[in-house]
Amino acid sequence: MCAAALTAAVPQATAASNNDFADTDSAMQTAVDRFALHPSLRHGSVGVCVMRIDSGTVVAAHTPDEACITASTMKTVTSATALELLGKDFTFGTKVMAVGKIDRHGTLKGNIVVRGEGDPTLGSRYFASHGSIVDSIVSQVLGCGIKRIEGRVIVDPSAIPYPPVGNCWMFDDLGYDYGAGCFGVCFADNVLNVSLDCSGTEPGDIRIEPMTTRLGVNSRIRLYNEGDTMPVDYVEAVPDYDTPMLNLWGGIRRGSKRFVQTFANPAPYYTLEDSVMRGLRYADIRVRDKVIPDEKINADTLLLVDFRSPLLPEVLRSLLYRSDNMFTEMTLRAVAAASCKQATIKNGVAKVNELWRLKGVDTAALFMRDGSGLSRNNKASARFLCEMLRCVYADRDSLGCDFSQLLPVGGVSGTLKSLLGKTPLCGRVALKSGSMSDVQCFAGYFPADSPKYSVTVLVNNFLCPRSELRRNIEQMLVELFSTE
Repeated sequence: MCAAALTAAVPQATAASNNDFADTDSAMQTAVDRFALHPSLRHGSVGVCVMRIDSGTVVAAHTPDEACITASTMKTVTSATALELLGKDFTFGTKVMAVGKIDRHGTLKGNIVVRGEGDPTLGSRYFASHGSIVDSIVSQVLGCGIKRIEGRVIVDPSAIPYPPVGNCWMFDDLGYDYGAGCFGVCFADNVLNVSLDCSGTEPGDIRIEPMTTRLGVNSRIRLYNEGDTMPVDYVEAVPDYDTPMLNLWGGIRRGSKRFVQTFANPAPYYTLEDSVMRGLRYADIRVRDKVIPDEKINADTLLLVDFRSPLLPEVLRSLLYRSDNMFTEMTLRAVAAASCKQATIKNGVAKVNELWRLKGVDTAALFMRDGSGLSRNNKASARFLCEMLRCVYADRDSLGCDFSQLLPVGGVSGTLKSLLGKTPLCGRVALKSGSMSDVQCFAGYFPADSPKYSVTVLVNNFLCPRSELRRNIEQMLVELFSTE
């Protein structure tokens, strides 16, 4: 149990009300006040909280109980919850089976079936050194003496229920790589590189990598001459998850080089099917590519591969460094599945709230609509995030993992590489950033190597350029911690 011992009063709209915190440090509070009362924030919502890890005392704050849009700082909530509930030794799994009899000639009279548990790292470019599931399948098929497959490769993505994307996500986000959906079998980060030949009168030679032959592509992209009033070099996509189909539209300059853009893959399970089929054929294993119904297959089932992901802390570090939405959403669904519930956002969020309430953290200011923060409906207070971060750090010995070491470090790594790099705090603050239009947030720890404070800064609806706001946040952090 890690209940935070906090002062009772809640600061309201002005900095002066922060005097209600009897234990605030005057120098720290002055730094927060100077930041929060900047003219560029006069129409905004600002939540700042600096909390001592050892006691839970708030030492500086500005409206720390106001629920603000969190953007990607919500990833800390999902990641910390997963570490607490799933444990550091948790791995995602994918099982591959040969279903059917293997005769004396090496013919599998059935199908190769892949069933996943929602491993986001499968075929990921971020875990290329972990090994290839395609190579593992081909190796095991050869090892079993299979030379011919009468059926086909079937990938079953049903472990993650429909829909694959959050129902609060904005339509404009769905086609981009950061809006990729969640499936029982993910592959290649659930994204596609789409390239088009723009040298002719109409776009031609549309190529998709990785190849996904069963995916439909509906292109309404037009070519325009230089100087036309229509927008150029602008392509958008909307994935149709039911068909599945990738719908493209936009405009590109005629005669330009091949246009390449990355979009969300509506059917990564088909991409894996294609990859396995090509791998088998390259190894001279003939595949008839015709589904054999279950009723026509002898009940024999041979487990070929039990493919495991990297350990959970490695997955969390990767998603927190890169701010990967799909990885985070799959992690939230794993939290739900571990409680023997359907692997849905709703069930995952219920487990998040249950965990932190049991640990004595007030979740009244947590409005969680997904795991990644992509939805603008996500809100939380600065105090909640500080309490949650304090608790998961306090649990580091029992968890066997220090959550603070999974976060990017200011001026050094991940999405924090461009923050604090030219200040005395370079390399000394571990934070998760979060940004979307009109939103800039940070949540994490100081010092990075051995935290004494959890700190959260949530800003919504600022009037200045984002670069100026980030400089103001840097200045506040320097004033808060440079003498520590």
